[in-house]
Amino acid sequence: MKIRSWGYNIKQGLKSIFRNRLFSLASIATMTACLFLFGLFYALSVNLNHIVSETEKSICITVFFDNDISNIRIKDIGREITARSEVYYIEYTSPEEAWEKWEKEHFVGYEELIEGFKDDNPLANSASYDIYLNDITKQDDMVAYLKTIDGIRSVNSSKAAAETLIVIAKVVGIVSMRYSL
Repeated sequence: MKIRSWGYNIKQGLKSIFRNRLFSLASIATMTACLFLFGLFYALSVNLNHIVSETEKSICITVFFDNDISNIRIKDIGREITARSEVYYIEYTSPEEAWEKWEKEHFVGYEELIEGFKDDNPLANSASYDIYLNDITKQDDMVAYLKTIDGIRSVNSSKAAAETLIVIAKVVGIVSMRYSL
């Protein structure tokens, strides 16, 4: 197309806009409303996907160790777990940290009762790892793997929370057309 053809088309378009003002305004209003609704829907779906993915990362698997396990073995287990691809990060909680947290949560207003446990930590055998996963759908596989490691006394996970988040993620994905055909 030649440059003068572009100029002619623009000139004719502007004439049409001024001749048919009401239809032009209606067309502009319709386009604006469509763009606004599309932007609103897009922002909502992106936010919901972000909320679901962040919530998935906040669900953890807790691993407790045998009573007679050494700190070296606990660190080795931590390295084994961290080496797995589905692990986002792990967080170690020592028995002392567990007791401090328990005190803060359960003895509020009854600080004098803490003195009774001054020389005795009732959570002495509660060293643990909190394991956060990249993908919550891998939780069952990770729990099965953790149960095979020597030195682990128990594995706690929230299967119901994981399944609920998986369903929510699928629904959000379908609604936002992430899984389009």
